[in-house]
Amino acid sequence: MFDYLKFTIGTFLFGGVCATLYMGGHWLWLGFPGVIIAWLLLDPLVEESRQPEYQHVWAISLIAQGTLVVMIFSVFTLAWISSPGDLLGMGALIQSSTGFDAIAAREASTWFDLVGAALALGLIFGNIGFLGAHEFAHQTGNPTVLFSGRWMLALTAGYSFEVGHNWHHAHVGDRTDDPASSRRGDSLYYWLGHNMFRQVSKAWQTEGERLKRRGKPFVSLDNQILRPSLRIAVVVAALYGVGGWYTLAFFAVACAVCKLMVEALTYYSHYGMIRVPGQRVEPRHAWNANAALGNWLMFNIGRHSNHHHDGTIPFWDLKPGLPGEAPVNYPYFAGGLMAFIPPLFHKLMSPRLLKWDEEFASAEEREIAHEQNASSGVAALMAAAEGRQDSARAPLPAE
Repeated sequence: MFDYLKFTIGTFLFGGVCATLYMGGHWLWLGFPGVIIAWLLLDPLVEESRQPEYQHVWAISLIAQGTLVVMIFSVFTLAWISSPGDLLGMGALIQSSTGFDAIAAREASTWFDLVGAALALGLIFGNIGFLGAHEFAHQTGNPTVLFSGRWMLALTAGYSFEVGHNWHHAHVGDRTDDPASSRRGDSLYYWLGHNMFRQVSKAWQTEGERLKRRGKPFVSLDNQILRPSLRIAVVVAALYGVGGWYTLAFFAVACAVCKLMVEALTYYSHYGMIRVPGQRVEPRHAWNANAALGNWLMFNIGRHSNHHHDGTIPFWDLKPGLPGEAPVNYPYFAGGLMAFIPPLFHKLMSPRLLKWDEEFASAEEREIAHEQNASSGVAALMAAAEGRQDSARAPLPAE
């Protein structure tokens, strides 16, 4: 039973964060640091290296799709705490059922407190909601799951992700022409500045080429970037109707934090990986982490090797321990946060990269890795490249 229920932990986390938002005032700042501290402390405690056999797939799929429901409730909560009146009678319901006057508590909240609420929601949107949408977007043969994933993306303003990820990154990941794969030595901030907009541009280019091959007009409902944009427009219009620009400002903060977290996780999951163009994606081409709590919350994102090896596998069937997969010491949540501190990130990841070069890379990949190490600007990587050059220049011993 626990093998099913463990994927509901994210639902309870959403609920807990939302509960703090109805408490008003400075309580709105509790969720953001609270989630970070608790997640960082608990995530490394247990690893899960086994793969259960799920007999009731419908149940686990239903549990996962419940994330859409709690995301809708979370956005509703943000709208309620940042708008006048009692939207859908939520305040009256809380007071009648618990005796707590949520409306009076809301009056004590300042704009600064609402920023804390937006940061908390953005954090869990990026690390749970968006990752659920990421998994569902791959299930193109299941209309119900795909519907849930697309609306989860709409609630986080992810308008180009489905095209950019499914049709571009999934095929060119770890190559130098993939804007979603980070090169050795790139800091998260450099990578964001140079590649975030490249990802969007590539998505538009990829979709334009797809429509052209099918003989479809670019501006049409067949466009898989314009359709998500319309769904986002529905969300934005609803929030504007409830709380105007004030509510939309905090929704924008939540979406921005979500985007930053997603990009940090993307940066971490492929940092420094090398793949030769034309060669297939292998388990070694993504970092793998078996931290149990993080995988339960993040839809097994730590089993990234299996995901890229076969993107059609649903998250609950992603397997750990594939031959040749590259393990990383740090859970995905910790790795994503670590990326915001580049000196720490490079210090901790350099040994993992050098081990990957030695134990996992092919001969061709090792040559590309050597070039990137030499130009990385990271002392440990450059020293390894220099040592390799010195070894290659050393004279052969006399016979």
